[in-house]
Amino acid sequence: MRQLLLLLVAVIGCSAQEYTGLEGTGPHMVKQPLDTVFNEDSNIESVYLDCEADGNERPTYTWQRNGEVIDTGAEIRFQLSGGRLTIEQPDRVMDAGTYQCFPSNQIGTIMSRKAKLEFAYLNYFPEVGPADITIPLNSGQCISCEVPEHYPGVEVIWYNDPFPVVSSLRTHTTIDGRLCFAYFKESDVGTYKCFARNSIDTGGGSSANKFSDTFAVTAGPATGAAEFGPTVAIAVEDQEVLVNTEEVTLSCFFFGNPAPSIQWRRKTPAGAGLPTLYELKSSNQILVLKNIQVDDAGEYECYTEEGDGRSSGNVVVRVPPTWVQEIADMEGNIYGDATWECEAESPDGVNYKWYRNAEEIVNLPRHQLSNGLKTLTITNLTVEDTGMYQCAASNDYGIIYTTGQLTVLAMKPWFETELEQDQPAPREGSVTIICQPKAAPTPTIQWTKGSQILSSNGHYIILDNGNLMIVDVVDSDAGEYTCTATNSIGSSSSTGSIVVKDGTKITQGPTDLVINEGEMGTLTCQASYDPYFELRYIWLKDGIQVNTQSASYEQPDIGTGEVSQLHIKDASMDLGGEYSCQAITIIDEASASAMVTIRGRPGPPAGISVVVSGLAANVSWSHGADNNSPIESYIIEGSTNHVPEFTVLRSGIPAASRHIRLTGLSAWSRYRFRVIAVNAVGQGQPSEESDEQETAQDRPVEPPANVDGGGGSDGDLRITWEPLPMQKWNAPGLTYIVYWRQKDSGLEFQEQEVNDSSVGEFVTSGVPAYTPFDVQVQAKNVRGEGPKSPLAEVYSFQRSPDEAPTNVAADPVSATSIQVSWTGINEEQIVGVLEGYMIKYWTEDSTQELAENIRSPGSGTEATIEGLEPNTVYNILVSAYSGAGSGPPNSEPVQVTTLKSVTTVQMPTQTPSPILIAPQQAPTGVKVTPKGSNSVTVKWNSITTSANEEPLSGYKVLYWPQGDFEDDAAIEKVNKNTNQITIDGLKLGTTYYIKVKGYSKGGDGVASSPPQSIDIGAAGEQSPRGGKATHITASTLLVFLPLLVAFHLH
Repeated sequence: MRQLLLLLVAVIGCSAQEYTGLEGTGPHMVKQPLDTVFNEDSNIESVYLDCEADGNERPTYTWQRNGEVIDTGAEIRFQLSGGRLTIEQPDRVMDAGTYQCFPSNQIGTIMSRKAKLEFAYLNYFPEVGPADITIPLNSGQCISCEVPEHYPGVEVIWYNDPFPVVSSLRTHTTIDGRLCFAYFKESDVGTYKCFARNSIDTGGGSSANKFSDTFAVTAGPATGAAEFGPTVAIAVEDQEVLVNTEEVTLSCFFFGNPAPSIQWRRKTPAGAGLPTLYELKSSNQILVLKNIQVDDAGEYECYTEEGDGRSSGNVVVRVPPTWVQEIADMEGNIYGDATWECEAESPDGVNYKWYRNAEEIVNLPRHQLSNGLKTLTITNLTVEDTGMYQCAASNDYGIIYTTGQLTVLAMKPWFETELEQDQPAPREGSVTIICQPKAAPTPTIQWTKGSQILSSNGHYIILDNGNLMIVDVVDSDAGEYTCTATNSIGSSSSTGSIVVKDGTKITQGPTDLVINEGEMGTLTCQASYDPYFELRYIWLKDGIQVNTQSASYEQPDIGTGEVSQLHIKDASMDLGGEYSCQAITIIDEASASAMVTIRGRPGPPAGISVVVSGLAANVSWSHGADNNSPIESYIIEGSTNHVPEFTVLRSGIPAASRHIRLTGLSAWSRYRFRVIAVNAVGQGQPSEESDEQETAQDRPVEPPANVDGGGGSDGDLRITWEPLPMQKWNAPGLTYIVYWRQKDSGLEFQEQEVNDSSVGEFVTSGVPAYTPFDVQVQAKNVRGEGPKSPLAEVYSFQRSPDEAPTNVAADPVSATSIQVSWTGINEEQIVGVLEGYMIKYWTEDSTQELAENIRSPGSGTEATIEGLEPNTVYNILVSAYSGAGSGPPNSEPVQVTTLKSVTTVQMPTQTPSPILIAPQQAPTGVKVTPKGSNSVTVKWNSITTSANEEPLSGYKVLYWPQGDFEDDAAIEKVNKNTNQITIDGLKLGTTYYIKVKGYSKGGDGVASSPPQSIDIGAAGEQSPRGGKATHITASTLLVFLPLLVAFHLH
C-alpha cells in the first residue's frame, strides 16, 4: 500500500498532494549469516558467510569482524558478491572471530545477526612419543598417548599392534583420548599407539589423520586382592549447553574386578526418567542426550550394578532469547507520534537495545525508551525520522534482532476514492456516507449539505473516523453531501449524493418454539423490502450464524416474496437457544428473534445412596436435570450377583420423592441399585450404580417347582423337579429333601436328601411297577428348611407291552400312500398305559434295519402312511408301545404295493372338470426344538412342485397331543417363502406330535412322515416313539425361564 501511495505521488504530482521525505522500501533481512567452523586440515581453500536483504532500492553491504569494518577493496583475500563475504586462504590467527553484515539503501541501514567463524584443527603428536609404562596386574589404570591440541573435538582409536582395542566392559576410551582398563591383565601387554582425527564433519573437505609414536606397556606383579572395586576412574562432568543442541555426551568409567556393569539414571528433577531422545554406547559407558530441551536439564548419575560405584554430573540448559512480539514496518504522520514495542523471553533473562540505521539510540531527542526498554516512542515526527529501526534482545547466550521501517508522511488531503453518487438510504433506517481522504498530518473533516454546515445533532452523526451517519432517514435527506478535509498542508473536497429507498422490515418474525428431543421443529420469517434490491435471509443461534449445511439444520431455497424457513432436525439439547432471523439487503438489514427450547429426556439422578438392612433397602437420590420437561416419576432398578442384568424393582415413584424403602429383597444377594427419571419425553439415562451391598441370609421361602417324574428302569420310582435358581437359595449350602410313599397306603413318607443343588432328579428302586406314589420335594440351606412342594402323583416305571397286534392288513390308497389296519392288544394286560401303535415300513429292496417308523397315538387300529414311492412294494410291521417302549410286532411282515399313478374319481352324472394335483413332495428335515417353557420352533426343508402340479400356496403345520387323533390336529399356516414357525401355548407335561405338508389349489399335499414328537415335560428319557425325541425337562426349563427376583414393594 505504501508503494502504491508513493507511485501515485510520482504520477499526480504536487497538484494533488505534497510529500517530503524518502521513498521506497528499506532493507529487511532475507538470509542471515550462520556460525561456521572451517577445518584447516581440509583441502578446501576458501570459506564464505552469506547475507541477503531485500529492499527498494537494492541494498549494498558492508561487513565487520570483531566490531571493525572489513575493507574488502583493500584486502585481496576478501571478496564481496552481493551480500556474500568470501575469504580466500583462511587463517586461524587472522580470520577467526565474530562477523556481522550491514545491508543499506536510501532508507537506512540494518544489522544482521552476529556469526562466529571458528577453525577446526588438530596439531601433530609430539616428536618424542610417550614413555614405556608398566602396570601392575589386576589393577585399574588409564594410559595416555598425549593427544595434541585440537578444536573442537577429537576421535581417538587405540591400537595394540596390530589390532585396534575394542571397547568393552573392561576397557574405555575417554573423550580426551585416554585408554582406561577396569583391571589390567596379561593379554593387555603389548606395543600401543594412537590414531587421532578431528571430530568435525567438514562436508566436502578432508581431515588429516595422525598417529602417535608407539610405546610399550608391560605387566608388573599384582599388588592387590583378586577382586576389588568399583572405584571411579572417569567421573561424570557437568555440562552447560544451549537449548536445541544436537547432542550432549556424558561418560563415566570404573576400575574394578570383575569389570563393573554400568547403568544410568536421572536424579533430578525428582521422579524424572531419562529423556525421550537418548542413546547408550560403549557398554553403557557413554550416555548421549539428543536435541536438548529445557526439560532435559538435571543431575544424571551413572552407577554400577555390582557394589556401590556411582558418579553424577549436572546438565544445565541455557536459553537464548526468542521473540514474543516483534516490530513491523510503520507509517507515521508528520508531527504525530510513533510507538514500537518488542518483547522476548528466556529463563536466563533478556536485555534490550534499540538501533536506528544500525546506531544505538541513546539520549536522542524525541526518542523515549520505557517499559524496561521494550518500548520506543518517537514524538513530534519529522521526515528525518524516516529510517530503519531495530530492537535487539540479548543475554549471555545469544542476541536476536527484529526490524521495522518508519516512514514519515506529509501530504495535503486528497481522495483516492470519491464519495459515492446516488447511494441508497433506507427510509426510517440508517445510512453512512464514507469519507476517507489520504492526508498527513490527519485532517479535520467538515460536512455540508448544499450551503448548510452539518454537525452532530442526533439525526446527523459525524463519526470519529470522519464518516457521516444519518439515522431515521426521511425523504428530505435525499440530495448532495460534501466532505471537506483540511490539514496544515492544504484542503480538498469530494461530493456525493443519496437517494431514499424503502427500508427492510420484519413482517413475520419467528415465534418461540418447543421441540422434543429427536424431533424436528421449524422457524419461519418474512420481511418487506424495496424490490430494487436483492433480499437474503440468514439465521443465527446465540449470535453466531447457523451452518445450514450441517446435519442439524436445513434452510430450504425460496423464491421472491416467500417465507424463509429454518428446520431444526433431530433436535438435541445443545440446539436450544435464541435464534435470530436477519433479512439483509445492500442498504440495511432487519432482524427478529425467538427462543427455541428443546425438551429432552431427564438427565441421570445424582447422589444415589443405599442402606441395606435385612431384606430391605432405603434408597435416596437427588434431582438430575429435567431438560426442560418436568420430571413425572422415578424408576428404581436393581441387579444382584445372581442376576447381573438390571430389572425394574419399583416404577411410578412420585416426582417429589427423594427416597423410598424397598422390602422383600432376595436374601443372600449382593445388590446394586440405580435410579431413572421419567418425563413426558421418556426415560432418561440411569444414575450411577450404587455401591454393592448384601442382604441377610434366610431359609428358602419357595419350594422346588414342577415336581413330576416317571420313566427310569423296571422297578424304579423316578422323581423330578426344577432346581431352585441361585437367587432363591437365600443362603449357601442348598440341598433337597425328597419325600415319597405309595398312594393311599397309609404309610409314613420315606425321605432322602440330595446334596447336589444343580440336580433335579432322584431315583429309588425296588418298587412295584406302574404304581402311583405321593411325592414332595423340599429345599434346605444352612439357615433351615423351606416349605414343601404340593403333593404330586408320580407313577413308578411301567413295562412295555408283551402282546403283538394281530390281523395286520395294508391296502394302497394312492401312488404315495397306503392304509394300514390291525387288531389291537388287550390293554388290561399292560402294566402301564397303552400310548399307541408303532408302524415300521421298508421297501422290498431294503432291510428292516433301515426301516422308517410312524406312530399312531392312542388306541385306534388304523393309520395312513404317506410320502411313499409309486408302484413300490413295502413291508409292514405293527407293534404296541407304552411309556416303557415298544412291544413285539406281528410275527410276519405284511406286503403291499403302492399304485402306479394319481387317479381321480368322477361322478358319471357330472361334467368332467380339470384335475388339480396337490403337492406330491413331502417336506423333509423336520426339526422340533424347544423355545421357552411352553413353546416350540418347527423348521423344515422347502419343497418344489412339478409342472403337472398346482403351484405351491404355502405350508400347513399339524400338531396334536398324545391321546388325540391326527384328524383332530390343530393347524398353523405359513406362506410358501417360510420354512419355520413358533407354536406357543403348549401344555406342560404333554407329548405332542407334529407333521408338515404343503398345500395348493389342488389341495393338501403329502405330509412329512413319520410325525415328530416332543415331550413338554419329563427329562432324560429316550423317546419310545421312534427316533430320539426332544424333551423340555424340569432341569432344562431353568435355562429358558427368565431369572426373576421377587420383591415386596410398599
